Order: sequence, then C-alpha cells, then structure tokens
Amino acid sequence: MRLHIKIWFQFILFSAVFLSCSKEKIDLNYTVEIISPSTEVNFQQLLFLNKHIGFIVGGQGGESGSIYKTIDGGKSWELNLNTDKSLYAINFLNDSVGYACGENLIVLKTYDQGGSWEDYQFPYYPGYLYQVPLKKIEFVDEKIIYLTGGMYFDRGLLVKSSNGGTWWDWDFFDYELSSSHFFSPDYGILSGYGHFTVTRDGADSFEVMDFNGDFFTAIYFLDEEVGFASGYDGGIYKTTTAGNNWEVLIKSNSLLKQRVHLNDLCMVNSDKGIVVGNNGIICMTYDGGNSWKKLNIEEKLDCYSIYHVENGEVLITCSEGRIIKINI
Repeated sequence: MRLHIKIWFQFILFSAVFLSCSKEKIDLNYTVEIISPSTEVNFQQLLFLNKHIGFIVGGQGGESGSIYKTIDGGKSWELNLNTDKSLYAINFLNDSVGYACGENLIVLKTYDQGGSWEDYQFPYYPGYLYQVPLKKIEFVDEKIIYLTGGMYFDRGLLVKSSNGGTWWDWDFFDYELSSSHFFSPDYGILSGYGHFTVTRDGADSFEVMDFNGDFFTAIYFLDEEVGFASGYDGGIYKTTTAGNNWEVLIKSNSLLKQRVHLNDLCMVNSDKGIVVGNNGIICMTYDGGNSWKKLNIEEKLDCYSIYHVENGEVLITCSEGRIIKINI
C-alpha cells in the first residue's frame, strides 16, 4: 500500500510572551505529509538509515501497531508491518539489523532492513510486568542494548543485554521511565517521572539525582557534557555536567503561560533547538534554550517525537498519521 499526499503551508512563527521574548516574526515553510487521509495511526518515532531509507512506528493504544518504510527519502511511505500491539520506538544497529518495541513488552527484530520482522521472545520476564510498554531502544555497541519503559507513573523498567540480545537483565523502578542516554558502556542517565537517574557501572547500581518537579519525558545531549531535557508538565532543563546537575530553563507549566505537555526535544546545534508536545505544541529556540518561540499551526495534532535529518531540517511525528517537516 502506497499512499502519499503532500500539502504545503505558510506559517508565521510568532514570538511568545515568556523569557526574553522577541518581537521578531520569522517566515518559514513546512509540509505535512499524510500517509493515509483516513488513518488513525499515531506515529511515535521516525528513523532514517540513510538519505533514502527510513522507518516510522506507531499505532492505536491497546489495539494495533504499524511500521511504515520509505525508500525515497520520505517522499512516499509504504506499510511495512501490522501488529496487534502499538509500537513506540525503533532503532537499527547497522544497515540490516534493527529492533522495534512497544506495548506489552513487544520486541520485533529484523535482519534484512525490514524485509521481514520476527517477534522476539524474552527467555525470561516477570509476569506482572507484561503490560508495561517499552519506549526507547539504545545501542551502546554491538553487544550492549538497553530497552527503557514504564507506565502508570510508578512502574519503570530498564532491560539490558550484554551479548547482543541472547540474554537480558531486568531492573525495576517505582517511577516510570521514558528515555535514556548512555555515554559509554558504564555511564548512562535515565529520565522519568519525577527523577533523573544515573548509573556509573553499567546498570549494576543507580543513583537518583537531587532534581525533581516534572515528568522528564526526553533527554538530548549535544556532546558528553551539554544536554537538554523536556517535561510532560511543560518544563525545559539543561545540564553542562553530563547530567550530574540540571538547571531550569523554563519552569514546568510556564512555557506558554498555560498547561502544556511536552513529549520530545532536539537540539540541531548549540543554539537551535525544537520541543514538541500535545495539542499542536511546537516551540523553537535560537539562543541555546534561553528563550523559546511558539510555532502556530492550524491543526492541533499531538506531536510525539523529533528526528533531525540534516542542515536544520527536522521531522515531527504526530497523531492521525501526520509528519510535519520544518527547516529551523
């Protein structure tokens, strides 16, 4: 199935009334690419292997999941796989081997660049965690793989393989986890409900950082020291110490002087970045996160994740089978 509609819009990026706001208005172009005008798939994460081949995962919570694939750089997309569980994350170890994961601990694996997918079965898992969704896949190297997930704010899960997926070790938390970033096989940081958590020994032990006040939904590092985080309660945060200390750039629920829910954040470079959330929230920074400007779009889509293509071009996955392309 290959369905593709491209619609061009013009928009004006209005200055917002918070933190060093500017009165400057910036004209930009963006596109909304619709895989199917009638689809109800919520696109969660997008990934390109090269300038031609890419994948999107998504689904309808509790009902179905899908993988879509492009071989022409996103000009058109084709249904690659249907499953009975929603998918939240996808990542590839190399050009051939990739994983997708989602609801009910589902893990799918391909050895042939999405030509076929097999349902990976954990050799062991605690039965009471069966319904927990996995939301992030991270490869530290060819052997070390981390899967991060959680639900209901009080169930967090980190699953680690040290041998390329043959065996997995399970760590449980009493707060939901949403994302991870590993700087090395030993040192990594986890974000979640009310906490940043650090491991310095390859997930043998964990240290909860003395910083809270939000549901930290995403973390993004520019280098080994400088990173940013977004919060479901609307906060934006920055570290210059590899996650050991954090500062508040935007207080929770003050970004737009109204209650907003942020889902993902990406920095294109040290100055330019973008954060997205529910109900059509898209905000940009051009000064390293000190101030943010709101992008006004007509459709109030829920925006779930950001993928930086190149040269300032980003793709945003959204509800209702939409992809928003922006040059910032």
